[in-house]
Amino acid sequence: MSAHAIVWWASLVALIVVLGLAGAQALRALRELKRAQARVAGFGELPVFAALARAETNAQRLQGAVEAIAPLVARAEAAVAVIRRGPVPPELVTAAKRIGTELAALRAVASR
Repeated sequence: MSAHAIVWWASLVALIVVLGLAGAQALRALRELKRAQARVAGFGELPVFAALARAETNAQRLQGAVEAIAPLVARAEAAVAVIRRGPVPPELVTAAKRIGTELAALRAVASR
């Protein structure tokens, strides 16, 4: 065998070994990537993330409640203005008492 043939065969063997090692490293990296993906998927089940989701829902509810305050204040101011105008008419007192007795009767029937 000539010197050139020996060099070519040695180069070919070295290339095959290098490609084999590179393939093994690629498989190892793929296995580590799959393991990391499984870990990241497992993080979604942690109680911290559930608490964050509840906190976000609570924040949205609070924001809605804060937005609803302005109309309630306006209604309260209107009610105060009506009360300041004078005493409550007797018909209104009678109607409120009648509604109270009706509600009490309804609660009694509903509790049975």
